[in-house]
Amino acid sequence: IIYMPDTYQVNDPTIKIDSHKIKKENYGLPDNKFIFCSFNQNYKITPSIYNIWIKILKETKDSIIWILSENNKSRENLLDKLNLSQIDRDRLIFAEKLSHKDHLYRLKLADLFLDTFPCNAHTTASDALRSGVPVLTYKGKTFASRVATSLNYSFGLNALVAKDEKEYLDLAVEIGNSREKSLHFKKIVNKNLDKSPLFDIKSFTKNLEKAYLKINEFDEAIKYLINSLKLKPDFFETHYTLSEVFFHKGMYDVSLNNLNAALNLKPNHLTAITNKTELLLKLNKKEEACLLYTSDAADE
Repeated sequence: IIYMPDTYQVNDPTIKIDSHKIKKENYGLPDNKFIFCSFNQNYKITPSIYNIWIKILKETKDSIIWILSENNKSRENLLDKLNLSQIDRDRLIFAEKLSHKDHLYRLKLADLFLDTFPCNAHTTASDALRSGVPVLTYKGKTFASRVATSLNYSFGLNALVAKDEKEYLDLAVEIGNSREKSLHFKKIVNKNLDKSPLFDIKSFTKNLEKAYLKINEFDEAIKYLINSLKLKPDFFETHYTLSEVFFHKGMYDVSLNNLNAALNLKPNHLTAITNKTELLLKLNKKEEACLLYTSDAADE
Protein backbone atom coordinates (compact mmCIF):
# COMPACT_ATOMS: atom_id res chain seq x y z
CA ILE A 1 0.00 0.00 0.00
CA ILE A 2 1.30 3.46 -0.93
CA TYR A 3 0.05 6.30 1.25
CA MET A 4 0.15 9.59 -0.66
CA PRO A 5 0.85 12.70 1.45
CA ASP A 6 -1.96 14.92 0.11
CA THR A 7 -4.65 12.94 -1.67
CA TYR A 8 -4.82 9.62 -3.50
CA GLN A 9 -6.70 11.08 -6.49
CA VAL A 10 -4.96 12.47 -9.53
CA ASN A 11 -6.80 14.99 -11.73
CA ASP A 12 -6.12 16.76 -15.01
CA PRO A 13 -5.30 20.42 -14.20
CA THR A 14 -5.72 21.55 -17.81
CA ILE A 15 -9.52 21.08 -17.94
CA LYS A 16 -11.18 24.46 -18.38
CA ILE A 17 -14.81 25.30 -17.58
CA ASP A 18 -16.87 27.53 -19.83
CA SER A 19 -16.99 31.01 -18.27
CA HIS A 20 -20.07 32.24 -20.15
CA LYS A 21 -23.04 33.37 -18.09
CA ILE A 22 -25.31 30.48 -17.16
CA LYS A 23 -29.05 30.49 -16.46
CA LYS A 24 -30.77 28.20 -13.99
CA GLU A 25 -33.92 28.12 -16.08
CA ASN A 26 -32.02 26.31 -18.85
CA TYR A 27 -31.66 23.34 -16.51
CA GLY A 28 -35.12 23.41 -14.95
CA LEU A 29 -33.84 24.98 -11.74
CA PRO A 30 -35.69 27.67 -9.76
CA ASP A 31 -33.98 31.05 -9.42
CA ASN A 32 -34.69 31.74 -5.77
CA LYS A 33 -33.95 28.38 -4.11
CA PHE A 34 -30.91 26.93 -2.38
CA ILE A 35 -29.65 24.11 -4.60
CA PHE A 36 -28.34 20.95 -2.98
CA CYS A 37 -26.98 18.46 -5.49
CA SER A 38 -25.64 14.93 -5.74
CA PHE A 39 -24.42 13.61 -9.06
CA ASN A 40 -23.40 10.20 -7.75
CA GLN A 41 -24.69 7.11 -9.46
CA ASN A 42 -28.08 6.27 -8.02
CA TYR A 43 -27.01 2.94 -6.50
CA LYS A 44 -24.97 4.93 -3.98
CA ILE A 45 -28.14 6.59 -2.64
CA THR A 46 -28.98 4.24 0.22
CA PRO A 47 -32.27 4.45 2.15
CA SER A 48 -30.31 5.81 5.09
CA ILE A 49 -28.69 8.68 3.18
CA TYR A 50 -31.91 9.49 1.31
CA ASN A 51 -33.78 9.75 4.62
CA ILE A 52 -31.22 12.31 5.75
CA TRP A 53 -31.70 14.29 2.54
CA ILE A 54 -35.45 14.29 3.12
CA LYS A 55 -34.88 15.67 6.62
CA ILE A 56 -32.64 18.35 5.11
CA LEU A 57 -35.39 19.36 2.68
CA LYS A 58 -37.89 19.54 5.53
CA GLU A 59 -35.62 21.79 7.57
CA THR A 60 -34.57 24.06 4.69
CA LYS A 61 -37.86 25.27 3.23
CA ASP A 62 -36.37 27.28 0.34
CA SER A 63 -34.32 24.45 -1.13
CA ILE A 64 -34.37 21.75 -3.78
CA ILE A 65 -32.12 18.78 -4.44
CA TRP A 66 -30.65 18.16 -7.88
CA ILE A 67 -29.90 14.51 -8.63
CA LEU A 68 -28.53 12.64 -11.62
CA SER A 69 -31.22 10.80 -13.58
CA GLU A 70 -30.01 7.31 -14.44
CA ASN A 71 -33.16 5.32 -15.20
CA ASN A 72 -36.94 5.45 -14.81
CA LYS A 73 -37.04 2.93 -11.97
CA SER A 74 -34.71 4.90 -9.72
CA ARG A 75 -36.64 8.10 -10.51
CA GLU A 76 -39.91 6.44 -9.51
CA ASN A 77 -38.45 5.06 -6.27
CA LEU A 78 -36.96 8.40 -5.23
CA LEU A 79 -40.19 10.29 -6.02
CA ASP A 80 -42.38 7.69 -4.26
CA LYS A 81 -40.30 8.05 -1.10
CA LEU A 82 -40.63 11.82 -1.36
CA ASN A 83 -44.42 11.52 -1.62
CA LEU A 84 -44.55 9.28 1.45
CA SER A 85 -42.58 11.95 3.32
CA GLN A 86 -45.14 14.61 2.29
CA ILE A 87 -42.65 16.69 0.34
CA ASP A 88 -43.60 18.25 -2.99
CA ARG A 89 -42.27 16.35 -5.99
CA ASP A 90 -40.97 19.55 -7.55
CA ARG A 91 -38.32 19.80 -4.82
CA LEU A 92 -36.49 16.88 -6.40
CA ILE A 93 -35.10 17.85 -9.80
CA PHE A 94 -33.43 15.31 -12.08
CA ALA A 95 -30.43 16.16 -14.24
CA GLU A 96 -29.96 14.33 -17.51
CA LYS A 97 -26.55 12.96 -18.47
CA LEU A 98 -24.39 15.40 -20.40
CA SER A 99 -20.85 15.45 -21.75
CA HIS A 100 -18.21 16.03 -19.08
CA LYS A 101 -17.56 19.54 -20.37
CA ASP A 102 -21.26 20.51 -20.25
CA HIS A 103 -21.71 18.83 -16.87
CA LEU A 104 -18.91 20.89 -15.30
CA TYR A 105 -20.51 24.02 -16.74
CA ARG A 106 -23.94 23.34 -15.20
CA LEU A 107 -22.46 22.24 -11.87
CA LYS A 108 -21.62 25.87 -11.10
CA LEU A 109 -25.33 26.42 -10.41
CA ALA A 110 -25.29 24.22 -7.30
CA ASP A 111 -24.75 25.64 -3.80
CA LEU A 112 -23.70 22.50 -1.91
CA PHE A 113 -22.83 18.96 -3.01
CA LEU A 114 -24.26 16.31 -0.66
CA ASP A 115 -22.05 13.24 -0.50
CA THR A 116 -23.32 9.66 -0.26
CA PHE A 117 -22.36 7.06 2.35
CA PRO A 118 -20.88 4.48 2.76
CA CYS A 119 -19.74 4.76 -0.88
CA ASN A 120 -18.61 8.35 -1.38
CA ALA A 121 -18.41 10.47 -4.47
CA HIS A 122 -15.06 10.02 -6.19
CA THR A 123 -14.65 11.83 -9.52
CA THR A 124 -18.05 13.47 -9.01
CA ALA A 125 -16.71 15.13 -5.85
CA SER A 126 -13.59 16.46 -7.56
CA ASP A 127 -15.80 17.65 -10.43
CA ALA A 128 -17.90 19.61 -7.92
CA LEU A 129 -14.82 21.21 -6.35
CA ARG A 130 -13.39 22.02 -9.78
CA SER A 131 -16.66 23.82 -10.56
CA GLY A 132 -16.51 25.83 -7.33
CA VAL A 133 -19.08 23.81 -5.38
CA PRO A 134 -18.28 22.83 -1.76
CA VAL A 135 -18.74 19.15 -0.83
CA LEU A 136 -20.33 18.03 2.44
CA THR A 137 -19.35 14.54 3.57
CA TYR A 138 -18.92 12.45 6.68
CA LYS A 139 -15.99 10.18 7.36
CA GLY A 140 -16.29 6.41 7.59
CA LYS A 141 -13.76 3.67 8.29
CA THR A 142 -13.23 2.28 4.78
CA PHE A 143 -11.47 3.67 1.73
CA ALA A 144 -14.73 4.18 -0.17
CA SER A 145 -16.25 6.09 2.75
CA ARG A 146 -13.25 8.41 3.19
CA VAL A 147 -12.63 9.55 -0.40
CA ALA A 148 -14.46 12.88 -0.14
CA THR A 149 -12.77 13.51 3.21
CA SER A 150 -9.39 13.28 1.48
CA LEU A 151 -10.52 15.65 -1.27
CA ASN A 152 -11.98 18.15 1.21
CA TYR A 153 -8.79 18.16 3.29
CA SER A 154 -6.80 18.97 0.15
CA PHE A 155 -9.06 22.03 -0.35
CA GLY A 156 -9.00 23.32 3.23
CA LEU A 157 -12.62 22.24 3.69
CA ASN A 158 -12.06 20.35 6.95
CA ALA A 159 -15.17 22.02 8.41
CA LEU A 160 -17.29 20.16 5.84
CA VAL A 161 -16.14 16.73 7.03
CA ALA A 162 -18.76 15.63 9.54
CA LYS A 163 -18.01 13.01 12.17
CA ASP A 164 -21.39 11.28 11.87
CA GLU A 165 -24.87 11.43 10.31
CA LYS A 166 -26.20 13.94 12.83
CA GLU A 167 -23.41 16.43 12.23
CA TYR A 168 -23.81 15.93 8.47
CA LEU A 169 -27.52 16.75 8.76
CA ASP A 170 -26.92 19.73 11.04
CA LEU A 171 -24.25 21.22 8.76
CA ALA A 172 -26.41 20.80 5.65
CA VAL A 173 -29.35 22.53 7.35
CA GLU A 174 -27.15 25.32 8.73
CA ILE A 175 -25.60 26.04 5.32
CA GLY A 176 -28.91 25.61 3.47
CA ASN A 177 -30.52 28.26 5.66
CA SER A 178 -27.65 30.74 5.50
CA ARG A 179 -26.50 32.38 2.28
CA GLU A 180 -23.62 33.85 4.26
CA LYS A 181 -22.37 30.37 5.25
CA SER A 182 -22.87 29.08 1.74
CA LEU A 183 -20.86 31.93 0.20
CA HIS A 184 -18.14 31.45 2.84
CA PHE A 185 -17.47 27.87 1.73
CA LYS A 186 -17.74 28.75 -1.96
CA LYS A 187 -15.07 31.42 -1.43
CA ILE A 188 -12.77 28.83 0.18
CA VAL A 189 -13.19 26.51 -2.82
CA ASN A 190 -12.56 29.25 -5.39
CA LYS A 191 -9.59 30.60 -3.44
CA ASN A 192 -7.93 27.18 -3.32
CA LEU A 193 -8.66 26.05 -6.88
CA ASP A 194 -5.15 26.96 -8.02
CA LYS A 195 -3.50 25.98 -4.73
CA SER A 196 -5.03 22.61 -3.90
CA PRO A 197 -2.83 19.52 -4.40
CA LEU A 198 -5.93 17.86 -5.89
CA PHE A 199 -5.15 19.52 -9.24
CA ASP A 200 -1.36 19.74 -8.83
CA ILE A 201 -0.28 16.89 -11.07
CA LYS A 202 3.43 17.80 -10.88
CA SER A 203 3.44 17.52 -7.09
CA PHE A 204 1.45 14.26 -7.28
CA THR A 205 3.97 12.81 -9.75
CA LYS A 206 6.95 13.75 -7.56
CA ASN A 207 5.32 12.20 -4.48
CA LEU A 208 4.51 9.01 -6.38
CA GLU A 209 8.08 8.79 -7.70
CA LYS A 210 9.39 9.14 -4.13
CA ALA A 211 7.11 6.29 -3.06
CA TYR A 212 8.36 4.07 -5.89
CA LEU A 213 11.97 4.83 -4.93
CA LYS A 214 11.18 3.91 -1.32
CA ILE A 215 9.70 0.58 -2.46
CA ASN A 216 12.83 -0.03 -4.52
CA GLU A 217 14.99 0.69 -1.44
CA PHE A 218 13.05 -1.91 0.55
CA ASP A 219 13.43 -4.48 -2.25
CA GLU A 220 17.17 -3.86 -2.46
CA ALA A 221 17.45 -4.21 1.33
CA ILE A 222 15.57 -7.54 1.24
CA LYS A 223 17.93 -8.93 -1.43
CA TYR A 224 20.95 -7.87 0.60
CA LEU A 225 19.63 -9.34 3.87
CA ILE A 226 18.63 -12.67 2.27
CA ASN A 227 22.14 -12.98 0.80
CA SER A 228 23.54 -12.23 4.28
CA LEU A 229 21.47 -15.08 5.75
CA LYS A 230 22.96 -17.48 3.23
CA LEU A 231 26.38 -16.67 4.65
CA LYS A 232 25.29 -16.64 8.30
CA PRO A 233 21.84 -18.24 8.80
CA ASP A 234 21.88 -17.96 12.61
CA PHE A 235 22.46 -14.21 12.85
CA PHE A 236 19.70 -12.65 14.99
CA GLU A 237 20.07 -9.09 13.70
CA THR A 238 19.55 -10.13 10.07
CA HIS A 239 16.30 -11.98 10.81
CA TYR A 240 15.13 -9.08 12.97
CA THR A 241 15.91 -6.44 10.32
CA LEU A 242 14.20 -8.51 7.62
CA SER A 243 11.11 -8.62 9.81
CA GLU A 244 11.20 -4.82 10.11
CA VAL A 245 11.52 -4.31 6.34
CA PHE A 246 8.64 -6.68 5.55
CA PHE A 247 6.55 -4.96 8.23
CA HIS A 248 7.02 -1.58 6.51
CA LYS A 249 6.04 -3.16 3.20
CA GLY A 250 2.80 -4.36 4.82
CA MET A 251 3.78 -8.03 4.39
CA TYR A 252 2.87 -9.01 7.95
CA ASP A 253 2.89 -12.81 7.50
CA VAL A 254 6.44 -12.80 6.13
CA SER A 255 7.47 -10.29 8.78
CA LEU A 256 6.16 -12.62 11.50
CA ASN A 257 8.03 -15.60 10.05
CA ASN A 258 11.32 -13.69 10.16
CA LEU A 259 10.61 -12.40 13.66
CA ASN A 260 9.93 -15.94 14.87
CA ALA A 261 13.29 -17.00 13.39
CA ALA A 262 14.93 -14.13 15.31
CA LEU A 263 13.17 -15.10 18.56
CA ASN A 264 14.30 -18.71 18.16
CA LEU A 265 17.82 -17.34 18.46
CA LYS A 266 17.05 -14.85 21.27
CA PRO A 267 13.78 -15.91 22.99
CA ASN A 268 13.93 -13.16 25.64
CA HIS A 269 14.60 -10.20 23.37
CA LEU A 270 12.07 -7.70 24.74
CA THR A 271 11.76 -5.46 21.65
CA ALA A 272 11.28 -8.49 19.38
CA ILE A 273 8.55 -9.82 21.69
CA THR A 274 6.81 -6.44 21.66
CA ASN A 275 7.01 -6.34 17.87
CA LYS A 276 5.56 -9.83 17.67
CA THR A 277 2.58 -8.75 19.76
CA GLU A 278 1.96 -5.86 17.36
CA LEU A 279 2.27 -8.17 14.34
CA LEU A 280 -0.22 -10.65 15.80
CA LEU A 281 -2.69 -7.82 16.29
CA LYS A 282 -2.15 -6.69 12.70
CA LEU A 283 -2.95 -10.24 11.58
CA ASN A 284 -6.07 -10.25 13.78
CA LYS A 285 -4.62 -13.00 16.02
CA LYS A 286 -5.79 -11.29 19.19
CA GLU A 287 -5.78 -14.34 21.45
CA GLU A 288 -2.18 -15.17 20.58
CA ALA A 289 -1.20 -11.53 21.10
CA CYS A 290 -2.86 -11.50 24.55
CA LEU A 291 -1.17 -14.73 25.56
CA LEU A 292 2.21 -13.44 24.45
CA TYR A 293 1.67 -10.13 26.24
CA THR A 294 0.55 -11.74 29.52
CA SER A 295 3.37 -14.33 29.50
CA ASP A 296 5.86 -11.54 28.81
CA ALA A 297 4.43 -9.45 31.67
CA ALA A 298 4.60 -12.46 33.98
CA ASP A 299 8.27 -13.01 33.10
CA GLU A 300 8.98 -9.42 34.07
